[in-house]
Amino acid sequence: MTQTPAGLVIPEDPFGDGLHRFGDRLRVGQVSIHGALSACLARAALLNPTLGAYVQVLSSSALAQASHLDSLLQQRIDLGPLMGVPVAVKENFYVNGADCRGGTPVDVSDILAFEGEFIAALRRAGAIVIGITAMCELAMGGVGINLFRGTTRNPWDSRVARACGGSSNGSAAAVAAGLCGFAVGTDTGGSVRSPAAFTGVVGYKPTQSLWSRDGVLPLSESFDAIGTLARSVEDTRLICSVLATAVVSPVWTSARWRIGYAFDEFERCAPQVRQAIDRATVQLRRLGAEFVPLSMPPAPSVDAFYEHRLRREFFSVYGQGRFDIEPRLANPDVAGRIARMRQENNIEPGHESLDTMSIAESIFSQCDVLMQPTKFHLAPTLPQRGDAQALLNTAELCKGPTRLANVLGLCAISLPVLEPASGLPVGLQFSCAPGNDDRLLDFAGHAESAIGVMAAAPVGQFLRAAQVGVTRRWQGPDPTHRTSEEGYAH
Repeated sequence: MTQTPAGLVIPEDPFGDGLHRFGDRLRVGQVSIHGALSACLARAALLNPTLGAYVQVLSSSALAQASHLDSLLQQRIDLGPLMGVPVAVKENFYVNGADCRGGTPVDVSDILAFEGEFIAALRRAGAIVIGITAMCELAMGGVGINLFRGTTRNPWDSRVARACGGSSNGSAAAVAAGLCGFAVGTDTGGSVRSPAAFTGVVGYKPTQSLWSRDGVLPLSESFDAIGTLARSVEDTRLICSVLATAVVSPVWTSARWRIGYAFDEFERCAPQVRQAIDRATVQLRRLGAEFVPLSMPPAPSVDAFYEHRLRREFFSVYGQGRFDIEPRLANPDVAGRIARMRQENNIEPGHESLDTMSIAESIFSQCDVLMQPTKFHLAPTLPQRGDAQALLNTAELCKGPTRLANVLGLCAISLPVLEPASGLPVGLQFSCAPGNDDRLLDFAGHAESAIGVMAAAPVGQFLRAAQVGVTRRWQGPDPTHRTSEEGYAH
């Protein structure tokens, strides 16, 4: 437990040493599901008002489910490794009994209208939906700002408000702060891996077909994927062992990997990010990894293909007129992006071509795993509300080479590496060819054993800083913001 000068106590994170260990303790009677959930809820009550990871905490339904699951265990009914694990769910999933809007004031109830197979699989496995997490409006943003539903603050810095990245910002922060056992999000161009990099957790984007996306608000049919955010690769593999239903390649047996990389991508990294990644690659070489330089497709051609297809698929789902709403209710960055997309959609009907299959085959004919920085910079500070130029500058600092995995259909994972000078996390991204999810997770497990598991975010500093007036929430949200009775208002 962490105690602040004012005597506030943050309960110990019951999942801090991994889902396997929690399951072991649960099944020998050292902990209960109700007790572990109560600890997460207590942590959320103390930390969420500052962090804003959740837009709604489902306390009553979660506690009722926890009691029911404890009763099942007493009857020797075991639902498996995720039984009793509280999971945080991004707001673009429909969850029965929750207020899920996709982070937008625009009415999307005709599209986000039913609970899908992925949430149903969580329930069958005995996982408990503890809360609904903050996100960028419509999953369209790389910074993590949402004036309507609230902006999440990075748990790694109590002195200044830093970005979590987007769009699964709340899910990443909930895991990093120990407010759940694991979290789920969506990744269309890096929206799971990006916030994972900034918050020091493991972000996994599987091959798109691994999990059904019914019951999830779409952004792009071609690129959307459900992903997970967890403390470790071990936790990620456990989650996938329970929830993955698609057939994937057998586990890799080789102990020597050819790791491909593009030199110019690492040249774009800020010095602190580059140094942290360099230290990690030294550890990978000690595993016997061979590094192979690659020539990658030009980023502008990848971006053009991505933007053209996303634009076409976005308007095919939502139509052109749905977003003609009162401007003060919309996030200006998202409203501006939709306006530009609409204009480009009208004046640029041509098709952007990219031979994605040949590019993927070329890359993985030379290597087993592709390595990239997840982000080029450390998590930037959040701009003041209303400062449009500062928002653009921050968005530039939130960029990284994550879209390629979505465009080529790769499975990809971001592992955290600590940058010691700043004390902030850095993300190191690995990808494998489509359908090779087990191979990717096998490699990532070996890589994590060499690099090390990231320590927990120093969330106790937030309560200590609050006693002397240091901790302040970022300026937001919009006064029109609402939550349900169970939700923690922002």
